[in-house]
Amino acid sequence: MGLPYINSRRWRALGLLAATAAVTAVGAPAVAAPVTGEIRLAGAPDAVPGSYIVVLRDSAFGAADAGDRKRMVADRARELVRGHAGTVGRTYSAGLTGFETKLSEAAARRLAADPSVAYVEQNQRGVGTGGTQAGPPSWGLDRIDEPSRPADGVYTYPNKAGTVHAYVIDSGIRTTHADFGGRASSGFDAVDGTGTDCQGHGTHVAGTVGGKTYGVAKSVRLVSVRVLNCDNTTTTADTLAGVDWVTANAVKPAVANMSIGFRSGSTTVDAAVARSIASGVTYAVSGGNATTDACAQSPARVPEAITVGATTSTDARAAFSNYGTCLDLFAPGNAIVSAGRASDTASATMNGTSMAAPHVAGAAALILAENPTFTPAQVRSRLVAGATSGVVTSAGTGSPNLLLRVDGALRNPYTPVEACGSGYRVLASRPLATSAGSLRGRVYLLHNSSNANHCVVTMKATSLGTATEVAAYLEVQGSARRTDSGAFSYYAGPVRAAAGGKCIKWGGSTSGIAYDSPFERCA
Repeated sequence: MGLPYINSRRWRALGLLAATAAVTAVGAPAVAAPVTGEIRLAGAPDAVPGSYIVVLRDSAFGAADAGDRKRMVADRARELVRGHAGTVGRTYSAGLTGFETKLSEAAARRLAADPSVAYVEQNQRGVGTGGTQAGPPSWGLDRIDEPSRPADGVYTYPNKAGTVHAYVIDSGIRTTHADFGGRASSGFDAVDGTGTDCQGHGTHVAGTVGGKTYGVAKSVRLVSVRVLNCDNTTTTADTLAGVDWVTANAVKPAVANMSIGFRSGSTTVDAAVARSIASGVTYAVSGGNATTDACAQSPARVPEAITVGATTSTDARAAFSNYGTCLDLFAPGNAIVSAGRASDTASATMNGTSMAAPHVAGAAALILAENPTFTPAQVRSRLVAGATSGVVTSAGTGSPNLLLRVDGALRNPYTPVEACGSGYRVLASRPLATSAGSLRGRVYLLHNSSNANHCVVTMKATSLGTATEVAAYLEVQGSARRTDSGAFSYYAGPVRAAAGGKCIKWGGSTSGIAYDSPFERCA
Protein backbone atom coordinates (compact mmCIF):
# COMPACT_ATOMS: atom_id res chain seq x y z
CA MET A 1 0.00 0.00 0.00
CA GLY A 2 1.33 3.51 -0.85
CA LEU A 3 2.13 6.13 1.72
CA PRO A 4 -0.48 8.78 2.50
CA TYR A 5 -0.23 11.98 0.47
CA ILE A 6 0.78 14.16 3.39
CA ASN A 7 3.70 11.91 4.21
CA SER A 8 4.78 11.85 0.59
CA ARG A 9 4.98 15.65 0.65
CA ARG A 10 6.93 15.54 3.92
CA TRP A 11 9.49 13.14 2.57
CA ARG A 12 9.87 15.15 -0.62
CA ALA A 13 10.47 18.26 1.50
CA LEU A 14 12.98 16.45 3.66
CA GLY A 15 14.72 15.16 0.56
CA LEU A 16 14.95 18.68 -0.81
CA LEU A 17 16.38 19.98 2.48
CA ALA A 18 18.92 17.19 2.58
CA ALA A 19 19.98 17.88 -0.98
CA THR A 20 20.25 21.60 -0.26
CA ALA A 21 22.28 20.93 2.87
CA ALA A 22 24.59 18.67 0.94
CA VAL A 23 25.15 21.30 -1.74
CA THR A 24 25.73 23.97 0.92
CA ALA A 25 28.20 21.79 2.77
CA VAL A 26 30.14 21.13 -0.40
CA GLY A 27 30.07 24.71 -1.60
CA ALA A 28 30.87 26.55 1.71
CA PRO A 29 34.38 26.84 3.24
CA ALA A 30 35.14 24.80 6.40
CA VAL A 31 34.57 26.60 9.72
CA ALA A 32 37.97 27.50 11.27
CA ALA A 33 38.85 26.00 14.64
CA PRO A 34 39.08 28.52 17.50
CA VAL A 35 42.51 30.11 17.87
CA THR A 36 44.14 28.95 21.09
CA GLY A 37 47.28 29.78 23.04
CA GLU A 38 49.48 28.19 25.68
CA ILE A 39 48.69 27.84 29.36
CA ARG A 40 51.87 28.07 31.39
CA LEU A 41 52.30 25.47 34.14
CA ALA A 42 49.29 23.52 32.89
CA GLY A 43 49.20 20.24 34.79
CA ALA A 44 51.91 21.29 37.28
CA PRO A 45 52.05 19.10 40.42
CA ASP A 46 50.47 21.82 42.56
CA ALA A 47 47.97 23.10 39.96
CA VAL A 48 44.56 24.36 41.08
CA PRO A 49 42.09 22.83 38.55
CA GLY A 50 39.98 25.28 36.58
CA SER A 51 41.74 28.34 38.00
CA TYR A 52 44.01 30.63 35.99
CA ILE A 53 45.94 33.89 36.18
CA VAL A 54 45.51 36.06 33.09
CA VAL A 55 48.27 38.63 32.62
CA LEU A 56 47.35 41.61 30.43
CA ARG A 57 49.65 43.66 28.24
CA ASP A 58 50.64 46.87 30.03
CA SER A 59 50.50 48.84 26.78
CA ALA A 60 46.71 48.73 26.87
CA PHE A 61 46.59 50.91 30.00
CA GLY A 62 49.01 53.70 29.11
CA ALA A 63 49.87 56.14 31.88
CA ALA A 64 46.62 55.78 33.81
CA ASP A 65 46.83 56.63 37.50
CA ALA A 66 46.41 53.91 40.13
CA GLY A 67 42.66 54.36 40.56
CA ASP A 68 41.88 54.46 36.84
CA ARG A 69 44.21 51.55 36.16
CA LYS A 70 42.44 49.42 38.76
CA ARG A 71 39.03 50.16 37.20
CA MET A 72 40.33 49.57 33.67
CA VAL A 73 41.79 46.17 34.61
CA ALA A 74 38.50 45.11 36.25
CA ASP A 75 36.49 46.23 33.20
CA ARG A 76 38.79 44.44 30.77
CA ALA A 77 38.68 41.26 32.88
CA ARG A 78 34.88 41.20 32.75
CA GLU A 79 34.89 41.80 28.98
CA LEU A 80 37.34 38.97 28.32
CA VAL A 81 35.61 36.39 30.52
CA ARG A 82 32.03 37.28 29.57
CA GLY A 83 31.94 35.07 26.48
CA HIS A 84 33.63 32.08 28.08
CA ALA A 85 31.21 31.12 30.88
CA GLY A 86 33.81 32.01 33.48
CA THR A 87 34.04 34.19 36.57
CA VAL A 88 36.50 36.90 37.55
CA GLY A 89 38.18 36.60 40.94
CA ARG A 90 40.91 38.92 42.14
CA THR A 91 42.26 41.68 39.91
CA TYR A 92 45.82 43.01 40.03
CA SER A 93 46.97 46.45 38.94
CA ALA A 94 50.09 47.33 40.97
CA GLY A 95 52.39 44.33 41.36
CA LEU A 96 51.00 42.81 38.15
CA THR A 97 48.45 43.77 35.49
CA GLY A 98 45.90 41.00 35.25
CA PHE A 99 43.26 38.94 37.01
CA GLU A 100 42.30 35.56 38.44
CA THR A 101 39.58 33.63 36.66
CA LYS A 102 37.75 30.32 36.96
CA LEU A 103 36.79 28.73 33.65
CA SER A 104 37.40 25.64 31.51
CA GLU A 105 40.83 24.76 30.15
CA ALA A 106 39.56 25.21 26.59
CA ALA A 107 38.30 28.70 27.39
CA ALA A 108 41.57 29.55 29.11
CA ARG A 109 43.48 28.52 25.98
CA ARG A 110 41.24 30.76 23.87
CA LEU A 111 41.88 33.65 26.28
CA ALA A 112 45.63 33.06 25.96
CA ALA A 113 45.36 33.84 22.24
CA ASP A 114 43.63 37.20 22.75
CA PRO A 115 45.83 40.09 21.52
CA SER A 116 45.38 42.00 24.79
CA VAL A 117 46.65 39.05 26.86
CA ALA A 118 50.38 38.65 27.53
CA TYR A 119 50.03 35.10 28.84
CA VAL A 120 47.87 32.78 30.96
CA GLU A 121 49.28 30.77 33.86
CA GLN A 122 47.62 27.96 35.80
CA ASN A 123 46.92 28.92 39.39
CA GLN A 124 48.93 26.70 41.75
CA ARG A 125 49.54 26.06 45.41
CA GLY A 126 52.59 27.25 47.27
CA VAL A 127 53.80 26.68 50.81
CA GLY A 128 55.44 28.57 53.62
CA THR A 129 59.10 27.51 53.58
CA GLY A 130 58.95 26.23 56.69
CA GLY A 131 71.94 48.62 70.69
CA THR A 132 73.20 45.47 72.59
CA GLN A 133 71.24 42.46 73.72
CA ALA A 134 72.86 40.20 76.29
CA GLY A 135 71.99 36.50 76.11
CA PRO A 136 69.81 36.61 72.97
CA PRO A 137 67.25 33.77 73.06
CA SER A 138 68.08 32.56 69.56
CA TRP A 139 71.58 31.59 68.45
CA GLY A 140 70.88 33.26 65.12
CA LEU A 141 71.02 36.77 66.57
CA ASP A 142 74.25 35.98 68.39
CA ARG A 143 75.81 34.70 65.16
CA ILE A 144 74.99 37.45 62.67
CA ASP A 145 76.90 40.25 64.42
CA GLU A 146 80.23 38.40 64.43
CA PRO A 147 82.72 37.35 61.74
CA SER A 148 83.46 33.95 63.26
CA ARG A 149 82.50 31.40 65.88
CA PRO A 150 82.31 30.87 68.82
CA ALA A 151 79.62 33.44 69.57
CA ASP A 152 80.10 35.87 72.44
CA GLY A 153 76.57 35.70 73.90
CA VAL A 154 75.73 39.26 72.82
CA TYR A 155 73.82 40.69 69.84
CA THR A 156 75.11 44.17 68.95
CA TYR A 157 73.09 46.26 66.51
CA PRO A 158 73.64 49.77 65.11
CA ASN A 159 70.04 51.01 65.37
CA LYS A 160 66.48 49.75 65.90
CA ALA A 161 65.03 50.65 62.48
CA GLY A 162 62.09 52.53 63.98
CA THR A 163 61.62 54.55 60.78
CA VAL A 164 61.23 51.49 58.54
CA HIS A 165 58.13 49.44 57.67
CA ALA A 166 58.47 45.66 57.27
CA TYR A 167 55.75 43.82 55.34
CA VAL A 168 55.46 40.16 56.33
CA ILE A 169 53.83 38.29 53.42
CA ASP A 170 52.92 35.13 55.28
CA SER A 171 50.24 33.49 57.45
CA GLY A 172 49.42 36.64 59.42
CA ILE A 173 50.83 38.03 62.67
CA ARG A 174 49.56 37.74 66.24
CA THR A 175 49.70 41.52 66.48
CA THR A 176 48.97 41.53 70.23
CA HIS A 177 52.10 39.54 71.07
CA ALA A 178 54.14 41.30 73.75
CA ASP A 179 57.33 41.06 71.70
CA PHE A 180 55.88 43.45 69.12
CA GLY A 181 55.10 46.17 71.65
CA GLY A 182 52.15 47.57 69.70
CA ARG A 183 54.22 47.98 66.52
CA ALA A 184 52.47 45.20 64.56
CA SER A 185 49.33 45.75 62.50
CA SER A 186 47.24 43.89 59.94
CA GLY A 187 47.47 45.43 56.50
CA PHE A 188 45.85 42.92 54.14
CA ASP A 189 44.33 39.44 54.27
CA ALA A 190 43.78 37.43 51.08
CA VAL A 191 42.48 34.37 52.97
CA ASP A 192 39.42 35.34 55.01
CA GLY A 193 39.82 39.01 55.89
CA THR A 194 40.37 38.46 59.61
CA GLY A 195 44.14 39.00 59.70
CA THR A 196 44.40 36.15 62.21
CA ASP A 197 47.48 33.92 62.27
CA CYS A 198 45.99 30.46 62.75
CA GLN A 199 49.22 28.74 61.70
CA GLY A 200 52.08 30.45 63.56
CA HIS A 201 54.52 30.70 60.66
CA GLY A 202 53.96 34.43 60.12
CA THR A 203 54.19 35.36 63.80
CA HIS A 204 57.49 33.49 64.06
CA VAL A 205 58.85 35.22 60.94
CA ALA A 206 57.72 38.63 62.21
CA GLY A 207 59.44 37.99 65.53
CA THR A 208 62.75 37.38 63.78
CA VAL A 209 62.38 40.47 61.62
CA GLY A 210 61.42 42.86 64.39
CA GLY A 211 60.58 41.45 67.82
CA LYS A 212 62.10 43.37 70.72
CA THR A 213 63.46 40.08 72.11
CA TYR A 214 63.75 37.81 69.08
CA GLY A 215 64.25 40.36 66.33
CA VAL A 216 67.09 41.77 64.26
CA ALA A 217 65.44 45.21 63.92
CA LYS A 218 64.04 45.95 67.38
CA SER A 219 61.67 48.83 66.55
CA VAL A 220 60.68 48.25 62.92
CA ARG A 221 56.98 48.74 62.08
CA LEU A 222 55.57 45.28 61.28
CA VAL A 223 52.66 44.93 58.85
CA SER A 224 50.91 41.61 58.25
CA VAL A 225 50.08 40.68 54.65
CA ARG A 226 48.28 37.37 54.99
CA VAL A 227 48.35 34.96 52.05
CA LEU A 228 48.99 31.60 53.79
CA ASN A 229 46.04 29.73 55.29
CA CYS A 230 45.84 27.58 58.42
CA ASP A 231 47.64 24.63 56.80
CA ASN A 232 50.51 26.89 55.69
CA THR A 233 49.61 26.80 51.98
CA THR A 234 48.62 29.50 49.52
CA THR A 235 47.75 29.90 45.85
CA THR A 236 49.28 31.96 43.10
CA ALA A 237 46.16 34.14 43.11
CA ASP A 238 46.30 34.90 46.84
CA THR A 239 50.05 35.51 46.77
CA LEU A 240 49.69 37.92 43.85
CA ALA A 241 47.00 39.77 45.78
CA GLY A 242 49.35 40.21 48.73
CA VAL A 243 52.27 41.42 46.62
CA ASP A 244 49.93 43.71 44.68
CA TRP A 245 48.76 45.27 47.96
CA VAL A 246 52.32 45.84 49.16
CA THR A 247 53.28 47.47 45.86
CA ALA A 248 50.32 49.83 46.04
CA ASN A 249 50.44 50.63 49.77
CA ALA A 250 53.98 50.28 51.14
CA VAL A 251 55.23 53.17 53.25
CA LYS A 252 58.89 53.81 52.39
CA PRO A 253 61.54 53.03 53.41
CA ALA A 254 60.21 49.49 53.32
CA VAL A 255 61.27 45.87 53.33
CA ALA A 256 59.17 42.80 52.64
CA ASN A 257 59.78 39.25 53.79
CA MET A 258 58.41 36.45 51.64
CA SER A 259 59.03 33.03 53.18
CA ILE A 260 56.94 31.27 50.53
CA GLY A 261 57.83 28.91 47.71
CA PHE A 262 56.26 27.66 44.48
CA ARG A 263 58.25 24.56 43.61
CA SER A 264 57.28 24.56 39.90
CA GLY A 265 58.11 28.24 39.57
CA SER A 266 55.63 30.95 38.61
CA THR A 267 56.20 33.62 35.99
CA THR A 268 53.38 35.70 37.44
CA VAL A 269 54.78 35.62 40.98
CA ASP A 270 58.25 36.42 39.66
CA ALA A 271 56.94 39.36 37.65
CA ALA A 272 54.86 40.74 40.53
CA VAL A 273 57.77 40.58 42.98
CA ALA A 274 60.14 42.17 40.46
CA ARG A 275 57.69 45.02 39.88
CA SER A 276 57.22 45.49 43.62
CA ILE A 277 60.99 45.74 44.04
CA ALA A 278 61.11 48.25 41.18
CA SER A 279 58.61 50.35 43.14
CA GLY A 280 61.19 50.68 45.94
CA VAL A 281 60.43 47.80 48.33
CA THR A 282 63.41 45.60 49.29
CA TYR A 283 62.43 41.89 49.29
CA ALA A 284 64.09 39.11 51.28
CA VAL A 285 62.84 35.72 50.07
CA SER A 286 63.45 32.17 51.22
CA GLY A 287 65.57 29.93 49.01
CA GLY A 288 63.46 26.82 49.61
CA ASN A 289 63.67 23.61 51.61
CA ALA A 290 63.94 20.88 48.96
CA THR A 291 67.73 20.37 48.97
CA THR A 292 67.82 21.33 45.31
CA ASP A 293 68.66 24.25 43.04
CA ALA A 294 66.92 27.40 44.28
CA CYS A 295 66.65 28.59 40.67
CA ALA A 296 63.76 26.13 40.16
CA GLN A 297 61.53 27.88 42.71
CA SER A 298 59.60 31.16 42.81
CA PRO A 299 60.17 33.78 44.05
CA ALA A 300 63.67 32.49 44.96
CA ARG A 301 64.77 32.85 41.34
CA VAL A 302 63.86 36.55 41.05
CA PRO A 303 67.23 38.27 40.37
CA GLU A 304 66.25 41.53 42.05
CA ALA A 305 65.21 39.84 45.31
CA ILE A 306 67.61 38.91 48.11
CA THR A 307 67.39 35.11 48.17
CA VAL A 308 68.48 33.39 51.36
CA GLY A 309 69.71 29.89 52.18
CA ALA A 310 69.77 28.44 55.71
CA THR A 311 72.66 27.49 58.00
CA THR A 312 72.98 25.63 61.28
CA SER A 313 74.68 26.81 64.46
CA THR A 314 77.92 25.23 63.19
CA ASP A 315 77.87 27.34 59.99
CA ALA A 316 76.97 24.35 57.83
CA ARG A 317 74.33 24.63 55.14
CA ALA A 318 71.19 23.13 56.67
CA ALA A 319 70.42 19.69 55.23
CA PHE A 320 67.06 20.91 53.88
CA SER A 321 68.28 24.19 52.39
CA ASN A 322 68.25 24.80 48.66
CA TYR A 323 71.47 26.01 47.08
CA GLY A 324 72.87 27.38 43.82
CA THR A 325 73.55 30.57 41.94
CA CYS A 326 70.15 32.09 42.71
CA LEU A 327 71.09 32.42 46.39
CA ASP A 328 72.58 35.75 47.45
CA LEU A 329 73.74 34.68 50.90
CA PHE A 330 73.02 32.39 53.85
CA ALA A 331 71.57 33.18 57.29
CA PRO A 332 70.67 31.16 60.41
CA GLY A 333 67.66 28.93 59.73
CA ASN A 334 67.86 25.84 61.93
CA ALA A 335 66.30 25.61 65.41
CA ILE A 336 65.43 29.32 65.46
CA VAL A 337 63.51 30.57 68.51
CA SER A 338 61.01 33.38 67.93
CA ALA A 339 57.52 34.58 68.83
CA GLY A 340 54.75 31.96 68.92
CA ARG A 341 51.03 32.26 68.15
CA ALA A 342 49.71 30.33 71.17
CA SER A 343 49.61 33.37 73.47
CA ASP A 344 50.89 36.92 73.77
CA THR A 345 54.04 35.64 75.47
CA ALA A 346 54.52 32.36 73.61
CA SER A 347 57.69 31.33 71.81
CA ALA A 348 58.28 28.63 69.22
CA THR A 349 61.24 26.90 67.58
CA MET A 350 61.18 26.40 63.81
CA ASN A 351 63.47 25.29 60.99
CA GLY A 352 63.64 26.41 57.38
CA THR A 353 64.82 28.96 54.90
CA SER A 354 61.61 30.67 56.07
CA MET A 355 63.51 31.40 59.27
CA ALA A 356 66.69 32.49 57.45
CA ALA A 357 65.05 35.10 55.22
CA PRO A 358 63.66 37.27 58.07
CA HIS A 359 67.16 37.63 59.53
CA VAL A 360 68.08 39.27 56.22
CA ALA A 361 64.87 41.32 56.08
CA GLY A 362 65.69 42.70 59.53
CA ALA A 363 69.25 43.49 58.47
CA ALA A 364 67.90 45.26 55.38
CA ALA A 365 65.70 47.38 57.66
CA LEU A 366 68.77 48.39 59.69
CA ILE A 367 70.50 49.53 56.51
CA LEU A 368 67.46 51.51 55.38
CA ALA A 369 67.19 53.20 58.78
CA GLU A 370 70.67 54.63 58.22
CA ASN A 371 70.23 55.12 54.46
CA PRO A 372 66.53 55.80 53.81
CA THR A 373 67.03 56.74 50.15
CA PHE A 374 68.80 53.50 49.25
CA THR A 375 67.30 51.49 46.39
CA PRO A 376 66.67 47.75 46.84
CA ALA A 377 69.73 47.13 44.67
CA GLN A 378 71.89 49.25 46.99
CA VAL A 379 70.57 47.42 50.06
CA ARG A 380 71.30 44.08 48.43
CA SER A 381 74.81 45.19 47.45
CA ARG A 382 75.52 46.38 50.99
CA LEU A 383 74.36 43.08 52.50
CA VAL A 384 76.41 41.01 50.08
CA ALA A 385 79.51 43.19 50.48
CA GLY A 386 79.27 43.05 54.28
CA ALA A 387 78.66 39.30 54.57
CA THR A 388 81.26 37.00 56.10
CA SER A 389 82.98 35.06 53.34
CA GLY A 390 84.15 31.46 53.29
CA VAL A 391 82.69 30.13 56.55
CA VAL A 392 79.69 28.10 55.29
CA THR A 393 80.54 24.42 54.97
CA SER A 394 78.89 22.28 52.27
CA ALA A 395 77.36 25.43 50.77
CA GLY A 396 76.27 23.52 47.66
CA THR A 397 77.11 23.71 43.97
CA GLY A 398 77.05 27.28 42.70
CA SER A 399 76.18 28.81 46.07
CA PRO A 400 77.86 32.02 47.24
CA ASN A 401 79.83 31.23 50.40
CA LEU A 402 78.50 34.25 52.24
CA LEU A 403 76.93 34.41 55.72
CA LEU A 404 74.86 37.38 56.85
CA ARG A 405 76.71 39.82 59.08
CA VAL A 406 74.81 42.77 60.49
CA ASP A 407 77.71 44.99 61.50
CA GLY A 408 79.54 43.98 58.34
CA ALA A 409 76.71 45.34 56.23
CA LEU A 410 76.70 48.62 58.14
CA ARG A 411 80.33 49.29 58.92
CA ASN A 412 82.40 51.92 57.15
CA PRO A 413 84.64 50.15 54.61
CA TYR A 414 87.54 52.45 55.55
CA THR A 415 89.54 52.71 58.77
CA PRO A 416 91.06 55.86 60.33
CA VAL A 417 94.57 54.54 59.63
CA GLU A 418 93.69 53.98 55.96
CA ALA A 419 92.40 57.54 55.77
CA CYS A 420 95.43 59.13 57.47
CA GLY A 421 98.06 56.87 55.94
CA SER A 422 100.80 54.43 56.87
CA GLY A 423 102.59 55.04 60.16
CA TYR A 424 99.65 56.58 62.04
CA ARG A 425 98.07 55.08 65.15
CA VAL A 426 94.90 56.11 66.96
CA LEU A 427 95.42 58.23 70.09
CA ALA A 428 91.78 58.99 70.90
CA SER A 429 88.27 58.93 69.45
CA ARG A 430 84.88 60.37 70.34
CA PRO A 431 81.44 59.12 69.25
CA LEU A 432 79.02 61.32 67.35
CA ALA A 433 75.65 60.05 68.60
CA THR A 434 72.10 61.30 69.01
CA SER A 435 70.60 61.95 72.43
CA ALA A 436 68.91 58.54 72.10
CA GLY A 437 72.29 56.91 71.64
CA SER A 438 72.11 56.17 67.91
CA LEU A 439 75.64 56.32 66.53
CA ARG A 440 76.10 58.59 63.50
CA GLY A 441 79.88 58.56 63.29
CA ARG A 442 83.14 58.92 65.18
CA VAL A 443 85.95 61.45 65.10
CA TYR A 444 89.52 60.16 65.53
CA LEU A 445 92.84 61.72 66.53
CA LEU A 446 95.92 59.88 65.26
CA HIS A 447 99.68 60.43 65.55
CA ASN A 448 102.69 59.46 63.45
CA SER A 449 105.82 59.15 65.58
CA SER A 450 108.14 59.12 62.58
CA ASN A 451 107.30 62.69 61.54
CA ALA A 452 105.50 63.97 64.70
CA ASN A 453 102.35 64.78 62.71
CA HIS A 454 98.86 64.57 64.13
CA CYS A 455 95.91 63.61 61.94
CA VAL A 456 92.16 64.01 62.43
CA VAL A 457 89.48 62.15 60.48
CA THR A 458 85.70 61.87 60.96
CA MET A 459 84.34 58.45 59.97
CA LYS A 460 80.64 58.16 59.10
CA ALA A 461 78.51 55.36 60.52
CA THR A 462 75.36 56.22 58.58
CA SER A 463 74.44 57.12 54.98
CA LEU A 464 77.51 55.17 53.87
CA GLY A 465 78.08 55.52 50.15
CA THR A 466 75.87 58.61 50.01
CA ALA A 467 77.37 62.10 50.02
CA THR A 468 76.36 63.93 53.22
CA GLU A 469 77.90 66.80 55.17
CA VAL A 470 80.92 65.74 57.23
CA ALA A 471 83.73 67.79 58.77
CA ALA A 472 87.06 67.27 60.55
CA TYR A 473 89.49 69.87 61.92
CA LEU A 474 92.82 70.18 63.68
CA GLU A 475 94.09 73.39 65.29
CA VAL A 476 97.59 73.91 66.68
CA GLN A 477 97.61 76.64 69.32
CA GLY A 478 98.77 79.90 67.77
CA SER A 479 98.12 78.72 64.20
CA ALA A 480 95.12 78.82 61.89
CA ARG A 481 92.68 75.93 62.13
CA ARG A 482 92.89 73.37 59.32
CA THR A 483 89.49 72.02 58.27
CA ASP A 484 88.15 69.55 55.76
CA SER A 485 84.39 69.75 55.26
CA GLY A 486 81.87 69.01 52.57
CA ALA A 487 79.57 66.32 51.23
CA PHE A 488 81.43 63.03 51.56
CA SER A 489 80.40 59.39 51.18
CA TYR A 490 82.54 57.83 53.95
CA TYR A 491 84.73 60.28 55.88
CA ALA A 492 86.07 63.82 56.20
CA GLY A 493 89.80 64.42 56.38
CA PRO A 494 92.54 63.62 56.79
CA VAL A 495 93.63 66.91 58.35
CA ARG A 496 97.32 66.82 59.32
CA ALA A 497 99.64 69.15 61.21
CA ALA A 498 102.80 69.01 63.34
CA ALA A 499 102.24 70.42 66.83
CA GLY A 500 105.88 70.95 67.79
CA GLY A 501 105.16 70.73 71.51
CA LYS A 502 102.14 73.06 71.32
CA CYS A 503 98.61 72.31 72.47
CA ILE A 504 96.12 71.03 69.92
CA LYS A 505 92.37 71.25 69.53
CA TRP A 506 90.54 68.73 67.35
CA GLY A 507 87.02 67.70 66.42
CA GLY A 508 84.52 66.92 63.73
CA SER A 509 80.86 66.52 62.86
CA THR A 510 78.37 64.48 60.88
CA SER A 511 74.56 64.39 60.70
CA GLY A 512 74.49 67.69 62.59
CA ILE A 513 76.27 66.19 65.62
CA ALA A 514 79.66 67.63 66.56
CA TYR A 515 82.54 67.04 68.94
CA ASP A 516 85.04 69.75 69.90
CA SER A 517 87.96 69.03 72.20
CA PRO A 518 89.56 71.61 74.47
CA PHE A 519 93.19 72.54 73.84
CA GLU A 520 95.08 69.48 75.05
CA ARG A 521 98.14 67.28 74.57
CA CYS A 522 100.41 70.24 75.18
CA ALA A 523 103.57 68.26 75.97
